[in-house]
Amino acid sequence: MTKNPTQKFAFDVGWIFISSIVVVISGLVLNVIVGNVFGPEGLGLFSLMLSIYVISSVILTIGIPSAVTKFTAEYRDKDSKINSIFTTAFISSIILGLIATLLLFFVSPLLSRLFDMSELTPLIRMVSFALIFFVPNKVLFGLLNGLRKMRLYALCEIGRYLMLIVFALVISLKFTNLEVFVISFIITEFLLFPLLLYLALRSFHFDFSKKGENVKRLLRFGSQVLFGGTIGQLNSRIDLLLIGFFMVDKDVGIYAIAAMFARGLLIIPQAVQKVAYPTISSHFAKNQIFMVKNLINTLLKYHLILISLFGFIIVFFFDNIVKILYPGEAQFLLSFNSFYILLFGIIFFGSTGILGVSYKSAGKPYLGLVRQLFMLVSNIILNIILIPIYGILGAAIATTISFIIHSIVGFILTAKVLKLDLDNKSYYIALICSIIVLSLAIFGRILRSYNMYYFVFIILFYVGILFVTKTFNWRDREILRQVISIRIST
Repeated sequence: MTKNPTQKFAFDVGWIFISSIVVVISGLVLNVIVGNVFGPEGLGLFSLMLSIYVISSVILTIGIPSAVTKFTAEYRDKDSKINSIFTTAFISSIILGLIATLLLFFVSPLLSRLFDMSELTPLIRMVSFALIFFVPNKVLFGLLNGLRKMRLYALCEIGRYLMLIVFALVISLKFTNLEVFVISFIITEFLLFPLLLYLALRSFHFDFSKKGENVKRLLRFGSQVLFGGTIGQLNSRIDLLLIGFFMVDKDVGIYAIAAMFARGLLIIPQAVQKVAYPTISSHFAKNQIFMVKNLINTLLKYHLILISLFGFIIVFFFDNIVKILYPGEAQFLLSFNSFYILLFGIIFFGSTGILGVSYKSAGKPYLGLVRQLFMLVSNIILNIILIPIYGILGAAIATTISFIIHSIVGFILTAKVLKLDLDNKSYYIALICSIIVLSLAIFGRILRSYNMYYFVFIILFYVGILFVTKTFNWRDREILRQVISIRIST
């Protein structure tokens, strides 16, 4: 039975949300394995290696995966254009994957000297071989996203991380060498590649025409996304990198626990954004600006509410979770205060992520670059100032302030450049309520008066305020339905 656009959007969000949960849980499991087997020092080295790996992959794909998603969504009814563009993108990704591996392999000693951690060199060299398959895999995922085959997208993403966990567990049981542990990344990407290629070949065929024109289009759009994506990854990991620069690997490992739980809340907006990207692109292409505004207004508010509610829950259970997951590593308990500070920044950053999607959908990804630049500059400056003074708490404070700056700049760019007159009143009310109630939750946790009754009171108090201020109301469901139900090709 054919789904209507509203059902399809909800169905797609559901699949992406499930896959996002699997990704977060997998990241948690990997951290638990590394933290328990190799300790805070090993987790610190692993976190730095992973940060370098992810940032390198973003830089060396030069934004082509995002370009594939955008052009596939725009030309969904024009198979010949999709075939031609994707063929060029896929061949380019194979070449880029090989180049990425060679570059990362040979610069690994320089990166190790930068952090004064010689143990990083073999880890970076080992994980660099995963890029041979990781880069084309990203382009293949971009095609599935652009075609809105979100169930296949989600299942492949789930399969990727389940394989990674299985191989990581098997290797950790046989070896106690972190370098060998990293091989799980290579095996996973290698096995995922033929599956994604098979699924792609069911939707397109190779067309080598217009190679020069396609390369220019991919690079023109991708280069704009590249800088924004690179800076975005730097923003998400600069705190870890600078802790590694100023402090030791153990401190990186402790902070990584706080960052992992705080950033785990981003699965909520990120799941919706992956589906909303092609949807908003389609609305912009048809000049349906009213639909774009209503969708962004609704998602801004509900992203904030959901992040806040899940944040309250994690605040309540955080210390017990850490004790259960890392029973032999009492040093990880030092991550509590950093997590509480980061949580305030996450509610700003996570709730306004949809603004970045609107820039790419409108064909102006350079706005994301401007926004990320403001955040990166403030992030670097504040981390350099605060980490030597306050250690990992300084990193948390710096990151939170940069998140707030990122959100403010996002609203300014949306209003001044995209000319989207968003109705931010309900969002601001929800934001104030979230900050107040989150402060009460953390205050109760610090005073150790945070029992189950207090937890229930916090949740009911928060929801009650939203209803009283009419911030949360059932009409929003109808607004979202009307926005999505405008005819979108399915």
